[in-house]
Amino acid sequence: MRHDDLVASADRPRPAGREYHRPIPELDEWLRRRIRMCYWKQWRWPRTKISHLLALGVSLKTAIQHGVSSKSYRHMARTPAMQQALNNDWLQRQGVPSIKQLWCKAQGYTS
Repeated sequence: MRHDDLVASADRPRPAGREYHRPIPELDEWLRRRIRMCYWKQWRWPRTKISHLLALGVSLKTAIQHGVSSKSYRHMARTPAMQQALNNDWLQRQGVPSIKQLWCKAQGYTS
């Protein structure tokens, strides 16, 4: 496809029922995952990780399994236990804005 054709196809309105790539929700998810990873890295030691996970409502067994894991920070940030402990509401209370909500508000959408 030539550059001119690509630009012309981008300017055409899209059919209402057709989905297309939306980078804002993906960026929002990536940012939250990255922040979870930074918290996990900041906690550093297994004992600290376990105590923080317990304080955030994760079960003892799951907290120990995750706290002593040798998996990478990036991998651990994607686990259900981390998403339960550092959920979106908790991150919002810590001051992390939702890029998706800000973008929707700027575009005039209701959600």
